[in-house]
Amino acid sequence: MFDCLTSPGVDLVAGPTPPQRLADAVHGALVGLAERGDPGWEPDAGGAGPTRVFDVPVHEALGAYDSAAALL
Repeated sequence: MFDCLTSPGVDLVAGPTPPQRLADAVHGALVGLAERGDPGWEPDAGGAGPTRVFDVPVHEALGAYDSAAALL
């Protein structure tokens, strides 16, 4: 989250060699949200999407987290 790629447990969510560009994207979004209230993409209006997916490459997708809906 804060560009700590060597921290314990990071490999569990980002793999054994997490890419710096992914860390930069997450960090940039968090800074934008904290400073301006804007992470850098349009809000997901009530689940209609698209949703930002932090992966390589970072992208937006419809239904990206549909599998997690049951957890709500």
